[in-house]
Amino acid sequence: FSLPKILSYYPMGFRVFLSSLLISLLLRADVMILKRMMGFESVGIYSLSAHMVDMMQLASNLVGSLLLVKLSDSSDDINRWILMKRIFILFVGLLSITNLGFALVGKPLIVLVYGAGFAGSYNAYLWLIPASFGLSLGSLFNTYLWSKGFPLISVILPGGALLSNIVLNLLLIPGMGVAGAGLASSISYLLWFISIVLYEQKLSGGRMLKHLIP
Repeated sequence: FSLPKILSYYPMGFRVFLSSLLISLLLRADVMILKRMMGFESVGIYSLSAHMVDMMQLASNLVGSLLLVKLSDSSDDINRWILMKRIFILFVGLLSITNLGFALVGKPLIVLVYGAGFAGSYNAYLWLIPASFGLSLGSLFNTYLWSKGFPLISVILPGGALLSNIVLNLLLIPGMGVAGAGLASSISYLLWFISIVLYEQKLSGGRMLKHLIP
């Protein structure tokens, strides 16, 4: 038993909590703002498409929970980057196939399962296709940040993405409606993913990207 050691763990735990909280808010900000600005009917149409993006992220969360252990156990940056490249290629392929399949058959499938009133979810999803890449890849690369001891940047970057999501939703929803919420999320999620990669590229002295490029 060591009270100083126990207390020393709390700053890390608090960063874990804040990072997870900000990511959760990032995923829900568009729905909350859309409900306030356009009502429940628009929320229902948009939530269906947003839920499909969330379902795709479940795979990255599952892989990320296993990846965190693997990355934390390695002190060799190059081995970490090569592992991330393999996972990156896998998920880009998986997301590409899934999104292409939905683009081809999504509309009749939605109408068949949910009814004609939800046909608008198909168009909303098309705006969210970039978001599916940004969210899944951002989650995976955020796991890479977490494996380095949950640094403060793992709180700052999702916080910045959340702020951009809120601002973009407020700007785009009045003119574009549900599509504006989808576009705002796509930009914000991709911004989150790209900012993690750029931060790590700078931290590595410009070495990381050459090991990530397929």
